[in-house]
Amino acid sequence: MPVYVSGSRDTPFDNSFRELLRTRLVDNSVPVAPALIAGGLELRFDALVISQQNEVLINTALQNNDLFLSRTSNAYRISPAEQSLYYRAPPPVPAVVKTWQTVQW
Repeated sequence: MPVYVSGSRDTPFDNSFRELLRTRLVDNSVPVAPALIAGGLELRFDALVISQQNEVLINTALQNNDLFLSRTSNAYRISPAEQSLYYRAPPPVPAVVKTWQTVQW
């Protein structure tokens, strides 16, 4: 049964972890689908930063529709500098364009 790997956000960690999961599944002869297909399974994951304890909680779940077939939750210590890997990059700040006009007196 093909497996679709989905993350909850578009962050540096999520993008890397999604690719790692896909590779490990293929290495273990598990067919991986590029999108969720009828009759397929979904391997979902999310990463939640717990700032006060400098930890990240990574949850993974293998699902068939709304039925959990497997689920894990693990906490890992991270440094404050690593926290940015688990957040989306902020949108770029628009450049402020000022127009100046010279006048003669």
